[in-house]
Amino acid sequence: MAQQTQRDEHLYSTEHGTLTEKTTPETEYKYGHMDVTEQKRTFEGFIKFWIYLFGATLAILAFLAIFAT
Repeated sequence: MAQQTQRDEHLYSTEHGTLTEKTTPETEYKYGHMDVTEQKRTFEGFIKFWIYLFGATLAILAFLAIFAT
């Protein structure tokens, strides 16, 4: 029981009965201090995918419009 109490002392119970980690000044979000390079890289890849997909769709539609006879 002592191990359970010691392990859970950094957690608190919510109104739904789930345990959630307490935020301390060390764990609170500070603007500009988080490394977001992976999120930026993912977003850029997402945008590139949709640009290429849009371009391919336009190329296919142009091809079909020209050779649809």
